[in-house]
Amino acid sequence: MDPEIKRTATAVFCDVCEKFAFMFAEPVAPGHLPSGEPDSLRTDTTFAGPFSGSMMLAAPFTMCHELAANMRSGDKEKAGASQRATEALQKLLTITCRQFLAALSGEETVFDLSPPTSARIDLPAWNHLNALPGTLQILVEDYPVLLHINIEQ
Repeated sequence: MDPEIKRTATAVFCDVCEKFAFMFAEPVAPGHLPSGEPDSLRTDTTFAGPFSGSMMLAAPFTMCHELAANMRSGDKEKAGASQRATEALQKLLTITCRQFLAALSGEETVFDLSPPTSARIDLPAWNHLNALPGTLQILVEDYPVLLHINIEQ
């Protein structure tokens, strides 16, 4: 991954976590991220505009519950918590993707984003995503998070 894209994506994601989710995030050197959890969530979106691509986030489901509580000021234990956790990670991805694209192309540039799709993933799937070239490793409140961006040339 281009170093400038990597720096921009990391800075944008950490900023979005802090401002919208009230969670502290910091990049981790490759190979130093704690192991993923057996029950994690993956969410993806695609974008099209002056250039096209996709963005993916993967995070432990326990972090997604905390994220949902922070973003909605809700109780983690209420009915529907699983759905709220999924929606919170999707919202975090959408905000991150929009901010990332604006940082690369300017505020006035128009991109179309697909609605995010999500799926639960197990530890082998987590490890596969973590091994993809260009996957960024980030700690969010001590939870391991994977951020992957693919820009089509």
